[in-house]
Amino acid sequence: MIQRVVIAVCCLSALALAPSVFAQEQGAHDQNAALEAWNKAAQPGEFHEFLGKKAGKWKIAGKMWMQPGAEPIPSESVGEAEMILGGRYLKEEMTGTSMGMPFEGMGITGFDNTSGVVTSIWYDNMGTTTSILTGKYAKPGDPLELSGTMVDPASGLEMQVRTLTTFVSADEHRFEYFAAMGSMGEAKLMELIYTRLQ
Repeated sequence: MIQRVVIAVCCLSALALAPSVFAQEQGAHDQNAALEAWNKAAQPGEFHEFLGKKAGKWKIAGKMWMQPGAEPIPSESVGEAEMILGGRYLKEEMTGTSMGMPFEGMGITGFDNTSGVVTSIWYDNMGTTTSILTGKYAKPGDPLELSGTMVDPASGLEMQVRTLTTFVSADEHRFEYFAAMGSMGEAKLMELIYTRLQ
């Protein structure tokens, strides 16, 4: 435990010193500009404010397709979301059922002011995979498309994964999950309709 704390403190110290080190390399006259740029990049912005609108409690009606053309398997869940770390990240927790079994999951979504990249990390009790999806995002409110990869446990092959979140209104959004593997075309595997409860 003590070792972890020491490592964490060292990492934080390195991040805190980074602007100063870079500023020294650029020259003393650029130090203020460098510090200002780092400070600006660290502040929650327009997209973080938009993410904050997803805070609250949601009813989630789901459908899952085991294969293209098959009848979807319905699911019901409840999600709760809140902004954390000074309004910089959206934390979501979800509980309910999936394929007739208890389900729980947790995710964190953030937006990097410097790169313009959204990163979504997701964990749930249906597996041991850490899902990491990324995508560029230009305008809050537009559909959010993220992509990444995962390994299919059945075949051991890498799958291409894509999600699309459509913001219908302040009280409703739709999440769609697609996957493609090998020579197989992309297929829609899941759809979740979020309706605000509070």
